[in-house]
Amino acid sequence: MRQPDFSILSMLYTEEKVKLYEISKSLKLKSNDCILEYGVFFGGSLEALYLGLQENKTFNSHEVIGVDSFYASKKGDFYSLVIEYADKSNDKNKLEITSEYVKWYKYVQSSLSKYKNINLIKSLPNNPILKNTNHIALLHLDMPKHYKELRSILGNIINNIKSNTIIIFQDYFYHWSAEIIAFGFYLIKNDLIKLEYSCMNTLGTSNNAVSEKDLELFDAKINDKEYIFSLIVESIDYFKDKVNNHKLVILYMAAAQYAYVNKFNNKFDYYIQNINQMYSNDIKTRNLIDYMKHDVKKHNYDIYNIYSYSFDGF
Repeated sequence: MRQPDFSILSMLYTEEKVKLYEISKSLKLKSNDCILEYGVFFGGSLEALYLGLQENKTFNSHEVIGVDSFYASKKGDFYSLVIEYADKSNDKNKLEITSEYVKWYKYVQSSLSKYKNINLIKSLPNNPILKNTNHIALLHLDMPKHYKELRSILGNIINNIKSNTIIIFQDYFYHWSAEIIAFGFYLIKNDLIKLEYSCMNTLGTSNNAVSEKDLELFDAKINDKEYIFSLIVESIDYFKDKVNNHKLVILYMAAAQYAYVNKFNNKFDYYIQNINQMYSNDIKTRNLIDYMKHDVKKHNYDIYNIYSYSFDGF
C-alpha cells in the first residue's frame, strides 16, 4: 500500500498517522456524523484523518472538528516544546511568541487550509462545542493526560457518542498517563468499550455503551487511590499478551509514578525493581526506562506539576 503524503509536522509516529488514515478511510459514515479531535497541536493527526476521509466513499461534506487551546503559558513545559517543534520545520516565525505565552492557531489554520470541511475550534476542554444532533463517528483524544481534563471533555460530548464510535486514546501508553490508563481499563473491564488495536503509544477502542452514569460511577472512585492503582496493576496483566515490551514497560512506569506521588512507597520500589530486573539486558528498553525515570523525577513524579500552568492567561 502506498503511504499517504503526510506533510504537516506532528509528534505522532508515522505508524500512528497511517493507522488514523486507514481507520478514517474505512468509516461507515451517516448523515449527521462528524469526526472530532481534542489536541490538534500543529495539525498532523487531523491531516492523517482527512487524507483517509478523502478516500472514503461514505464521506460527503461531513464535518471534521479539531479542538485545541492553541495556547501555552511560559509557566508550563509545553511552551518550549511548541517552539522546539516549530523550529524543526523552520516555522518558528509563524508562531505568536511573547514573554508570557505562545499561540499557534493561525499557523495551524494556514497549514490545514487546503483541506475543506476542517473546523478548528479554539477552546479549553470544558467548553461545549457540538450540537445535540451531531453524532461522533470517530473521537481522537490527544489532549487529556489526566482524568480531570478527560472528564471535562467527555462530560460535554457523551450524548454525541454513539454505539460503535471509534474512541482513540492517543497517549494511553505514556508514563504520565496513569489516570487515563486506569479509566480506559475500567471501561474495557466493564465491557463499556472494546479493544480494537494498539499502535505505538495509541490505544484504539470502539464504544459499546458508555453513558453519563458510567462516568459518574468512575468519578466516585477517582479519589480512591488504592482502587485506581489496582486498575493500573490489573491493566498490566491484561495487556501482557496483547502488546510488546515497549508498551508494558511504560505501564510499569506509570504504575511506579502513580505509587510515588500517592506515597505508596513499597509499591513504588517494587515496580522500579521489577522494571530494572525484567529489562536489564535490553539496551533499547533500558534507554527508555532511563528517560522515563529522569522525566518523572524532574517533575517530582506529579503530572499536575506539568499541566497545571498550561492554560494560564488563556
